[in-house]
Amino acid sequence: MGQPTQDDPAAGDQAPTPSLSFLLEGLPAELRDQILLSVPDLATLCALVHVSPVMHAQYMANRDNLLRACVDRELDGLYVHA
Repeated sequence: MGQPTQDDPAAGDQAPTPSLSFLLEGLPAELRDQILLSVPDLATLCALVHVSPVMHAQYMANRDNLLRACVDRELDGLYVHA
């Protein structure tokens, strides 16, 4: 019972789970950009940017637009659009 061991035949049936950064890095640049544009807050954006060098490079390529979109979402309702 419990966790499978090396002697347990079921232990070899489990494929390794890819990391989040590996999955994100495999996406086309356009999708990575859309992911960064859709984060709900600055803390999430910061975490995503630090998850991998590829995400950081994607962020740096479009930093101004990404920050503007994220701050707009965070401040929505707190200020009036002129």
